[in-house]
Amino acid sequence: LKNFEMLTPTLDLGVNFLASDGKLSLDENLDALEVKNLASINWNLHLFKYRLNLIKHKLNLNFGLGVNVYNYHFTGDGYLVPKIDQVSIGYNTDENGDVINLKKNNLRTSYMTIPLALNFNSNPKKSKKSFFLTAGGYFGLKIKSMQKLRWDIDYKETVKIVDKFNTNPYRYGMFAQIGFGG
Repeated sequence: LKNFEMLTPTLDLGVNFLASDGKLSLDENLDALEVKNLASINWNLHLFKYRLNLIKHKLNLNFGLGVNVYNYHFTGDGYLVPKIDQVSIGYNTDENGDVINLKKNNLRTSYMTIPLALNFNSNPKKSKKSFFLTAGGYFGLKIKSMQKLRWDIDYKETVKIVDKFNTNPYRYGMFAQIGFGG
């Protein structure tokens, strides 16, 4: 197994945005899902990463297994209605019909992901003086979607709802990395 090498697990951090029909702006009826961008983060833990030498350790095939978690914190008082086949917003109201404010309103989706990429390393014998370039894609299957709500009322009431919420059952995409040194 001289051509096969296990790489160090890594952690990626990012910021989430919501898109509707390929646009970063949401439809008017989805205003309650406006995202707090700095609070809406994602993290990707690459549990296992391997590199297979293809040509003289300069050209390699990288692959692995990871967990990706996407957190969306919403600014509005509406929440996603579970167990329906479309995106719909619900509101809790008091006895006067006034909307009860939400203190916490977030959605979390998690995926098991498999990345696959080609890697070029200019100087594999001296990694501190090496330039590298990696490009590839990934595919992920959804593990779970959960919404957490806490209302602004006299007592603490937190509700956790596990549902599909019409989120994609899979994720896929492309990525590229460029670097120098170890």
